[in-house]
Amino acid sequence: MASKSSATASKALERALSTSRVDRNWLSRGLPMAAPWVMAIVLIFLIIMVHNLWGGDPLVTPLVALFITALGVVVTGYTWIAAGNRPHLRVMATISSGLATLALVAGLIAGFGPMWQVYALLAFAVCVCWDIRHVMKWAGEEKNAAAAANGLAKLGEVVEAEKFSWRKIKATGKGIVKAEVIATAPGATIDEVTDMRTQLETAGHLPVGGVTVRRDPNNAARAHMEIMVDDLLTVPVAWPGPHRVGALISAPIPVGIYNHGEAVEVYVTGRSEDVDLEHLLAMGVSGAGKSFFARVLVGGMLVRKKVTVWAIDCKGLQTFGCIAHGIDWLITDYKQARTALKVMSNVITVRTNKLAEEGHDRWTAKSSLNFVVVWIEEAADLFASKNDYDEFVRKARSAGMMVVSSLQRATHDNLSTDARANHGSGICFGVRETADAEFALPPEVVDAGANPNWRASKPGYAYLAGLGTDPEDWSRPLRTYLASKADLAAAITAAATVRTPLDETTVLAAGLPYANRTLYTEPIGVNLPDSASQEATPMPPASIRVQVPSTAASAATVTTGPAQRPAAPSLRMHAVRDQHGVDEFAVDADGTDDIDTFTDPEDVDLMSMQADTEINDARRDLEEALAVAEAEHLADVDPADQAALRDIGINTPLQRSDDMELSFVEEEEVELTPEQAHAVIDRQLHEWAREGRISFGVKDLGDLLEALGKSRRWFYHHRDDLMEAGVLAEGAEYGTYDILRSPLEPTDPMAA
Repeated sequence: MASKSSATASKALERALSTSRVDRNWLSRGLPMAAPWVMAIVLIFLIIMVHNLWGGDPLVTPLVALFITALGVVVTGYTWIAAGNRPHLRVMATISSGLATLALVAGLIAGFGPMWQVYALLAFAVCVCWDIRHVMKWAGEEKNAAAAANGLAKLGEVVEAEKFSWRKIKATGKGIVKAEVIATAPGATIDEVTDMRTQLETAGHLPVGGVTVRRDPNNAARAHMEIMVDDLLTVPVAWPGPHRVGALISAPIPVGIYNHGEAVEVYVTGRSEDVDLEHLLAMGVSGAGKSFFARVLVGGMLVRKKVTVWAIDCKGLQTFGCIAHGIDWLITDYKQARTALKVMSNVITVRTNKLAEEGHDRWTAKSSLNFVVVWIEEAADLFASKNDYDEFVRKARSAGMMVVSSLQRATHDNLSTDARANHGSGICFGVRETADAEFALPPEVVDAGANPNWRASKPGYAYLAGLGTDPEDWSRPLRTYLASKADLAAAITAAATVRTPLDETTVLAAGLPYANRTLYTEPIGVNLPDSASQEATPMPPASIRVQVPSTAASAATVTTGPAQRPAAPSLRMHAVRDQHGVDEFAVDADGTDDIDTFTDPEDVDLMSMQADTEINDARRDLEEALAVAEAEHLADVDPADQAALRDIGINTPLQRSDDMELSFVEEEEVELTPEQAHAVIDRQLHEWAREGRISFGVKDLGDLLEALGKSRRWFYHHRDDLMEAGVLAEGAEYGTYDILRSPLEPTDPMAA
């Protein structure tokens, strides 16, 4: 009984496909074959008509000829655009339209009689070329249709056909067969077809992942099945070059091609004003093609206006080196990346406030701000905690900043569930297991048959969900364009005048890390005759024009470049333990002693404070002793000799007498208010920022704190306020802080 049902199903599928072919022979094939000949005949009557109406008139004929020529140019241009990326169709349509325009103008002037022989020959050649093209196209469709019929016949043996109805079976001619499946028997569900995808692929000798079943959201008993008879993506497609150079970033960017032959176009700012931007999660094993995709997508952004790209890749310059001269901020150092990500929290706040002032709920091209793309390789490793990452991704959207998180496997150990949820789009390249795809793709896409478990065996193959693409294509495999580094570098170089410089609001909010960034003026690793000539050029420290009073104590160390940290002091305080287990203090003068040091932070602070106090006391004692010695040696000097000493710059004290009473009046110290003390610290940080110093330790403020009469604990309270304001951030080493911006500089250009 089962075999009889299977046979019936096979015949039904073959008959349905055969019926569709018969209908197509009469309608889809007969009319296209006859269309060129019919149009050639219609054009003859049109030539005769225009000649009789306007031909031979010395005034009207030239005007009509110009009008027909202009109309022909418009029609020819439209055919060129409408043909798209199909070169044969584009050439045939353009030639046919141009010849028709030429024949119409010539007939208007001379009439059809003198030109009928030439017209007949050219019309015959054009019509035959069109028919040959149709025949060649249908030959390919016949081959695919035959394969589809064979495959569908075998599929009917696997799926119990009496439970389902197969409708609208159609071969697209591009290696894909579409069909509509409806559950008709009681108790039958589409899940039965979905669960049999592997068996269907095996029965039809199809590629892995060749069968996708997409449920109809309006009818649970219906599904749309696509069967990939042949993989047309095996041959990589070369990058066609930059698309719409100089357009706004809101325009689509082509990044690859689907298995049905259409281009993959993504919208990084959302498809319309009603659709907000989405963060992108890119996932795949090493060698799966993430770098190819990154270069193509970023390269497409860098030829547009109103967009700025910041990229973080601590692996080095292999991915973005060829387009480094177009990326506004490229970071390859781990410590600099941590600092930059801390600064971006301040950037988000400032940009959000700016958009609110402009009356925008989200970023639009009407804003004065650039759209900012932050591309982060192995993103989760750069955050101190998962909460920091979640907050950064959650807030960036409202500030007009798109975050692209690229990593090999977005498990909960690397990326929290909240962070994945905030990535509205996902692209998944080859993974080790099908279950891994669910970290980057929506569950319904994986259930429909998206199965990228080919690991690195198919570089560039991927599934893309989001970024303005059609949801019907989310379960469809694609392959990113293959772009050479030289072509990308040349496109970025040519578009240098197109790119919009980063807006002043974001520049000020990014502070010192951005001002001291490394700027790449040439592509890296692309046709370099001399590798030394392509070294990165560091940006000079930002110029700050605020005048600062000279009353504040200065303990700054001038650095030779923005990336260097201040030199460590030559004295180091150590805690050593003697043979009886008693802790003592020791000073290492040359910094080379190998004795053990205390690791407790409070003990280190106490030791440093004690050392500073002892050194200052010793300095005062030495100055007092020198003053007493000077007074004793010069007290009995003859007044004439004292005048001679004064002439050479030596001032002597007053003459002392036994009955002279000396009174010492201690000058009263004026205690500063907390606001005044804070201002002194802020001026010191401002001075360091002017000098390009980006890091300091609390010990560097020792003399200044002593002059203010303040303790380190007092500074820690002010430090917390500075960190909350985005001025400071914790440094890479304990007890150090990174200066993100000057506390005396505004972050909003309107306040400057």
